[in-house]
Amino acid sequence: MDFKIKGITRKIIITIATLIILVFFFIILPNNGDYGEYLSLYIQIIIYLLISVVICSQFSREDNHHRLSYLVGNFDLKDGSWLKWGGYSICLIIFGYVTVISISNIIISDVYEFFILTPDTEQFHTTVYNLLAISISVLFAPIAEELYFRGYLMNKLGASKGLIIGVIFNSFIFSILHLDSFFIPQFLSGIFYSLVYIKTKKIIIPIVLHSFHNLINFIVLFFPYTLVQPVGMPSRKGIEAVFDIGTILFLIILPVAAYFAYTKVKNLNDKTPYQWNKERQQEVVN
Repeated sequence: MDFKIKGITRKIIITIATLIILVFFFIILPNNGDYGEYLSLYIQIIIYLLISVVICSQFSREDNHHRLSYLVGNFDLKDGSWLKWGGYSICLIIFGYVTVISISNIIISDVYEFFILTPDTEQFHTTVYNLLAISISVLFAPIAEELYFRGYLMNKLGASKGLIIGVIFNSFIFSILHLDSFFIPQFLSGIFYSLVYIKTKKIIIPIVLHSFHNLINFIVLFFPYTLVQPVGMPSRKGIEAVFDIGTILFLIILPVAAYFAYTKVKNLNDKTPYQWNKERQQEVVN
């Protein structure tokens, strides 16, 4: 499937951004007092949209309208490896929480007081706020981040410095921007999304997996605080036991995950997805 980006795509994105701004200033702000928090969410949305527009524009110049299709690949979701990629993604999500639990157990003196007695529930205010937050997590952020880190950065470095350098560097920068999860899970996630893109040659698949990952994170963060009142507060011993078990699991899983990532990355001799898609599409044209 040959995907061509035209000026109308950018006009659609600009129109959506304009509508978002109008809704914010004329509907949400007059009816809500938390202006600063809503403004922060809208700034994030606008930044993610701008990143997506800039990258799409960079790869859709008039002198070669196929360039974006080389980066994106096709949008055919009939991929036989969805179950495999989904399974790996779930393992990464679990490892991420084990990592956070383990490192928190090491650096926080009283995890029970920090996570249970003083939870950060202020981020969940209204339905509108929650919808904006989840739209960033599962839509705007995955699209913009995958287009930039895997689509642009990995392809560019992979072509000039080699695919291994492209995978490691884009994953490193990706993890630096997600330090709230203690670097390691996001670094491995960056490698995973890179490998998925390299194997499938379709940017849509890492975008979907990234979106699924963020959706799970949002659910895990939100629902415990909505259910804790009827269930009751967990005991200190129970929470401390969970964190101790998480630390042990982290020490066991980390070397296994590191070795798995190493074996997958060290054997990369493939062309970048951009180069591969370019050659295949030019063969079809010729």
